[in-house]
Amino acid sequence: MTQREAPRPTLPVGDLLSEAPPELSLRLAGGRAGLARDISIAVPERPGLALAGHPETLQAGTVQVLGKSEVVYLAQLSPEPRRLLLDRLGGAPIACLLLAQGTAPPPDLLDSCERHGLPLLVTARSTERAIEVLGRHLEEMLAPSVTLHGTLIDIYGVGVLI
Repeated sequence: MTQREAPRPTLPVGDLLSEAPPELSLRLAGGRAGLARDISIAVPERPGLALAGHPETLQAGTVQVLGKSEVVYLAQLSPEPRRLLLDRLGGAPIACLLLAQGTAPPPDLLDSCERHGLPLLVTARSTERAIEVLGRHLEEMLAPSVTLHGTLIDIYGVGVLI
């Protein structure tokens, strides 16, 4: 019997929103059109390098977590470079953005998420705690699994799956 590799599981952002751990109290702030985007990477990431001008570091299918430092960095940029940066972020193949620490989403970030259909989720938890809890949840939800049909019998005290 040959065993085929199970397809890699994905989780739509809309399902994450409805099935997230209660501790996160996730809410959707913008980008409702993108709720069908799939999360395929279980490790939440911070987009520091991408914000610094290296968008190629963004992995497809990831949750990108914006903490206080990212929001402060965006706020100190002048309007035109910030708009270009947010458009690059919105056009990236990431699954969604998560704004931590209950920070109110900046209007231009909300606008970019709406235009690109990029879900923007918000949690009141600290950045570190949000990454920890979300990472554990995504590890569980995205763990590969295989379903086999068979019969388990006992042969001389040894369980055998047929």
